[in-house]
Amino acid sequence: MSLRFGVTLPNSVRSKNKFGKTKYYDFGVDFGFKNMFFDASLHLYNGYAMKNANRWNDTISSSNQNLIRQDVNASSFSISAWQFWNNHFKMAAFRGKTASYQRDVKTFYLKYTTNYHGISSNQPLLPIELHDTTESKTSANIIAAFDIGVVPGYAYVRRWRIFQFGIMGGLGLVLQSKLYTFDATTRSFLGLAPRVDLRIIGGINKPKYFIMFVSEFDNKSIAFNNLSYKQTFYNLKIVGGVRLNVTKKKEAREAAEKKAAEKERKK
Repeated sequence: MSLRFGVTLPNSVRSKNKFGKTKYYDFGVDFGFKNMFFDASLHLYNGYAMKNANRWNDTISSSNQNLIRQDVNASSFSISAWQFWNNHFKMAAFRGKTASYQRDVKTFYLKYTTNYHGISSNQPLLPIELHDTTESKTSANIIAAFDIGVVPGYAYVRRWRIFQFGIMGGLGLVLQSKLYTFDATTRSFLGLAPRVDLRIIGGINKPKYFIMFVSEFDNKSIAFNNLSYKQTFYNLKIVGGVRLNVTKKKEAREAAEKKAAEKERKK
């Protein structure tokens, strides 16, 4: 089992004068069991900026063309489970943290996912200049959705000398209950929404140490007629470590597996 926790860094990558200040909290927990992998994550974000707002608001100066919205909050809570058809495929080894593959492994999988996500404010999300009096959703101050579904996919791990590369990709649909709130009135709808599952990992992975580049993407969307909200979280990171409890017996077993895999390829 592993735990993840992230908070706002003291310094900002972008200018606070142009983009405002963002506060965020990320929590997560994941674990594997037999041919399954489970993950739960929570994201809470506060503070956004609308880029190029001077296109519709002539009171904004040309030196700072963004409209800062410290009142806007976005949230996401997800619980997911992956079921792999190949029992030799393990997410821990795919990530390279607790083990290393000695041969190529591939498998089909199903991802079962449940999500709540949305965006809210104490005032309309869209600037008043962009409101359409015939479309109530343009004055919404809350847009949210709850969805549940199954995403089929395919995973592949390639082993080449000391390097290990892996990719997981899936595409499916979820059943989505979505709503928006305006002027204390809520309207809800039921429909289908696309969902993509994508992870790409690669690097050096040896029995005693590993250095891996990890990329993970989480894409969600809520669509109404002529109005859509997309929420994307992505992680790009370099993960490295030293395995302290690698015994000679384990090394011998992995060496035997590698030799058997090479023998099988020659056939």
